[in-house]
Amino acid sequence: MSEKRRPILAALDNSSLVHQVIDAALWLAKKQALPVQFLHTIEPSQQHRVAHGGNLTPNVRTQLLEELSNDAHHASKQLIAESKQLLAKAISLADTAGISAVNSLPRHGHLPQALSDLESDFSIAVLGIKGEQHEKTQGLGTQLEAAIRAISAPTLIVDANFDSPSEVLLAYNGSPSAQRALQLLANSHLCQGATIHVMSIAKNQSTAVSQVNEAVAQLGSNHIAIQQVPLVGDPLMTIREYQRCHSIDLTVMGAFSHGKLRGFLLGSFTTQLLLSGQGAYLLVHDR
Repeated sequence: MSEKRRPILAALDNSSLVHQVIDAALWLAKKQALPVQFLHTIEPSQQHRVAHGGNLTPNVRTQLLEELSNDAHHASKQLIAESKQLLAKAISLADTAGISAVNSLPRHGHLPQALSDLESDFSIAVLGIKGEQHEKTQGLGTQLEAAIRAISAPTLIVDANFDSPSEVLLAYNGSPSAQRALQLLANSHLCQGATIHVMSIAKNQSTAVSQVNEAVAQLGSNHIAIQQVPLVGDPLMTIREYQRCHSIDLTVMGAFSHGKLRGFLLGSFTTQLLLSGQGAYLLVHDR
């Protein structure tokens, strides 16, 4: 598939965020004039263990293994049917929105590996911040962490409050990943109709102003509404406060960058921001 036509990929599950993930993928697809692809992974079943004690005769042990095998086969068929039903609903929503859906099939395995296998076939991945298995746990789910690590494609992470963004924050520090995030916004229509807040948080005001000017120079040709935000302070606290005060819907930032905005899970910055900030996050890697 050509570079320009690679679809938006939405990773679905049965969590409470599935509708927000679909909505976000359809928003991206419409903004980018791209098709959408829906992915649902069926996790490997836990292996049943059969006791091998002396109380079980060979015939009984064989019978138990056969029953477990039949149960596993039935459960697998049911999971596939449920997966196809979930994907069919998503495809129907895409059709209603006038967006074509391609190659939307259930896959067996873990989400990070599935994303890695499919990466050459999609442009941006869309994930919910809490997956089905981690909705009631604190912190980020291990699937989300591993998924973001597994791919170099930009990743949109959405929460329960996702809506088409009208206030977009670009956290820019001049790093390779931040430059790639800037290029993504400059070369797309994601921010048309929205206000983009170009923020740089540096050790001194002159550096922050220089970085903001650098970013604005690349964004200016899109004729979008821009707010320039050069600041000095603690990046985590400053971004969280700015998000709240300005009702930021989407924060665009580099992952795997350097300094205070160092990459996802190599430090605690991005993790803390995802957990305590607000709105959706578009994370862009430097590779």
